[in-house]
Amino acid sequence: MNKKKDIRSLSKEQLREFFVSNNDKAFRGNQVYEWLWSKAAHSFDDMT
Repeated sequence: MNKKKDIRSLSKEQLREFFVSNNDKAFRGNQVYEWLWSKAAHSFDDMT
């Protein structure tokens, strides 16, 4: 079973590595990090 991980506990670099390891672009990690910490998004629905 795949356990959920709190992405707020990841550094920007860890988020970048996560996206790359899932065949996405590293900059997606930057975008998510900014939404979490600069724009105070509480869910993925808030990231529009």
